[in-house]
Amino acid sequence: AAALATQGELQSALETAQQQLLEVRRGTAAEHERALAEAREHGARDAGVIAAAKREDAVAAMRQQMMEVQLKLQEEVATLKAEATTARLAADARAQENNAAVAHGQARSVEVEALRGKEARLQEQVAELRAQLAKAEQVLVVRDEVESQLRTKAAEGVTALAGARHDASGRLDAATAELRSQLHCAQQRGEDLAAQLEVAQQTQAVARQALPSDVVPTAGGGGGGGG
Repeated sequence: AAALATQGELQSALETAQQQLLEVRRGTAAEHERALAEAREHGARDAGVIAAAKREDAVAAMRQQMMEVQLKLQEEVATLKAEATTARLAADARAQENNAAVAHGQARSVEVEALRGKEARLQEQVAELRAQLAKAEQVLVVRDEVESQLRTKAAEGVTALAGARHDASGRLDAATAELRSQLHCAQQRGEDLAAQLEVAQQTQAVARQALPSDVVPTAGGGGGGGG
C-alpha cells in the first residue's frame, strides 16, 4: 500500500512538472511572438538582434525553470523515498512485533499445556495421597482398637497379678506360720528328748551304783582262808 501511494505521488509530481514545463514553453512562445512583433516595428536588423537576445533570455529562463523543476522533483522524490522507507521500516517493525506476539502466544500456549499436564499429575498425586491417608486412618483405627484391647488385657493382667500376689503372700504366710509351729514343736520335742536323755543317764548311773560289786581277791584275804 505504501509503494502504491508512493507511485501515485510520483506520477502526480511528474504530471505537475510536465504542466509547468508546458506553461514555460507557452510563455517562451509568447515572449518570442512579442519579440518578433517588436522586431518588425524596429526593423529587420534590430529585430533580429532583439529576437536573438530575447530567445537567449527565454532559453536561459526556461533552463532555470527546468532546473528548479528538476530540483523540486528530486526533493519530492527523495521525500517520497524517505517516507516509503519509513513506511517500509514501520511495516517491518509491525511485522516483527506481530511475529514476536505470535511466538509469545505459542510459547504461552506451550506453557499452558505444560501447566495443564503438571496440574493433572498433581491431581493424581493428591488422589494417591488421599488413598494413602484413608488407609493410614484405617490402620490408626485398628491400632487404637488393638491398644484398647491391650490396655484392657493389661489391666486385667495387673488385677490378676495383684490377686495372685495376694494369694501367694497369704499362702506364704500360712506356710511360714506352719513351719514356725513345726519348728517350735521340734524344739520342744528336742528339749523333751534332752530331758529324757538326762533322766535316763541319771537313772543308769543310779542303777550302776545300786548293783552289787564283785569281790576282788587281795593278798590278805588269801592268807586268812588258809588258816
